Amino acid sequence: MAQVSPIHKSDTWQCKWRGKRIYRLTKVSILSQNICAVTLGISDMSQPPIKSVKRDTEVSDFVSETAHKKSWSRNRYTGILLAICSAVLFTCTGIIAKHLKETHVLNLSLFRFGGMFLFALPLVLRGYMVQGASLFGQIWPPTDKPSLIMLLLLFGRSTMGFSAIICYFHAVKYIPVGDVSVIGSMQMVTVALCAHVTLGEKCGVVPALAAVVTLAGIAFIAKPPILTGQDEYDVNTLIETSYAVGRVLFASVAVIFLRRLRTLNGTIVVLLAGLVQLVENGAAVLILGVFELPGDSWSWALCLGTGVLSFVSQMTLTLSLKCEEAGPFAIVWIASI
Repeated sequence: MAQVSPIHKSDTWQCKWRGKRIYRLTKVSILSQNICAVTLGISDMSQPPIKSVKRDTEVSDFVSETAHKKSWSRNRYTGILLAICSAVLFTCTGIIAKHLKETHVLNLSLFRFGGMFLFALPLVLRGYMVQGASLFGQIWPPTDKPSLIMLLLLFGRSTMGFSAIICYFHAVKYIPVGDVSVIGSMQMVTVALCAHVTLGEKCGVVPALAAVVTLAGIAFIAKPPILTGQDEYDVNTLIETSYAVGRVLFASVAVIFLRRLRTLNGTIVVLLAGLVQLVENGAAVLILGVFELPGDSWSWALCLGTGVLSFVSQMTLTLSLKCEEAGPFAIVWIASI
């Protein structure tokens, strides 16, 4: 009786390769026949009779749709990670401000806004060398209506950000950073509501529940006499709590502006925001006459560190809002503080 030779892996691979080659040749042959038929006026290619072409189209659509979903998911995860990074760095600047009690808030803010401007400047110059004038195409010339709207949004984002950081530094100097963070959790409520009204983003039950919990936390931090039962009330606590609440409101509007600026280059947003805020801060320092340099090397190091952390925090914040909607961003950002 004849023995059957065993099948080796090389033989299996050759069979598969031949099968694929035959399939490709058959498909090319059928496509050639259809092209000839269309050329001679016998058939119409608008609805090809080849089952394989339809199958390939369906596979191609499925692959493109899957790639789009993966890209969207990757962008969203990137936005969440950037939001976490921004929140952690922002908290670090608050801790530095807590240690620099003898440094005036406006003097500390000079280092913050100066760091944003100086570190963003070489990145913008490099982008200009690569892309040319097209880098500023969305904001120049200002005579065009779309460019003017972008510039107004940038100015509004800068002003709101300046007001928010001044209120934040005032608050963390006199009340615990943890209490400021509790009050700051109200930002996810205000951002979600503002994004729902202005940007048309979804607003569910979670922001409503968070609003109730946040208001309760603010009441406990403010310590009104109706809750503590004391006859006297610490007015300074109320003032600093008001600073923290004001910071939340200003920051919420700034986030909405940033979300509207998501099509603009991130380095340009940080550069112009730092420039406008630096001018506003410098004017406030000169008007109030509070300019003073740090007294020792440790204070210098902390102030310079504030500038570096502020730049990285603002860059990650801006890039995060390019990938993620304002509402989910606020929830992740507050949860990371």
